[in-house]
Amino acid sequence: MDIDHFKRVNDTFGHAAGDIVLASAAREMALNLRHGEIFARLGGEEFGLYLPASSNLDPQDVAERLRNAVQSLKVKVGETDIPVTISAGTAVACAGLPLHELMSRADTALYGAKSRGRNRIEAYRADAPSVLASDPRQNTRPAQTTKAGQAA
Repeated sequence: MDIDHFKRVNDTFGHAAGDIVLASAAREMALNLRHGEIFARLGGEEFGLYLPASSNLDPQDVAERLRNAVQSLKVKVGETDIPVTISAGTAVACAGLPLHELMSRADTALYGAKSRGRNRIEAYRADAPSVLASDPRQNTRPAQTTKAGQAA
């Protein structure tokens, strides 16, 4: 998952404002985690969330909970209110799936969320186009969404 239009925040309001947005979003997501949900910053404005297989949590529901929490943030820098949203891609591991492939699948779904307008959650679908090898803005076929509980 990552913060939508983060580069625009940095370019428009400065890197100090970007740091405030980044810290505020991370804090809000961390405050909305439940026992067993593992959350980390992967780099830049990108975060990862791991849900153990033993949990009965739906990754779409968890990501949606975090998306709603961040969207409700009121980040004020000086006299300016900066709106903050996130987009996320979810993927479900199966036996024998290497971690790098799981992350690649989540990235594919994330690029689908971004190409469909941002501030949304998309689940990985094996039949969705891969956009990892090219610029995600050039993907002409949007990723397909699934209903909660139907993750790949």
